[in-house]
Amino acid sequence: MGTRLVFDTIHTGTALTEIDLPDALTWADVADYGVKHGQLWLALRDGRSLEYPVAIEMMKDPDNITVLDGETEAVLAER
Repeated sequence: MGTRLVFDTIHTGTALTEIDLPDALTWADVADYGVKHGQLWLALRDGRSLEYPVAIEMMKDPDNITVLDGETEAVLAER
């Protein structure tokens, strides 16, 4: 088996996702919110939940690349 290398890439980006709440709901009806697995979720005070896809484009160029030795995890290079 050859030498194993691990490439750790860091990407930074922003996404603006616009949603329309169902009729009669306002921000006051939202108890909690977050993003997980590309989905914006809202937990409502009445126990219901809503999910919307996050509008994010695929990030092509990483901000940072670190190359690690696959066995020792020593940093071999960074850019």
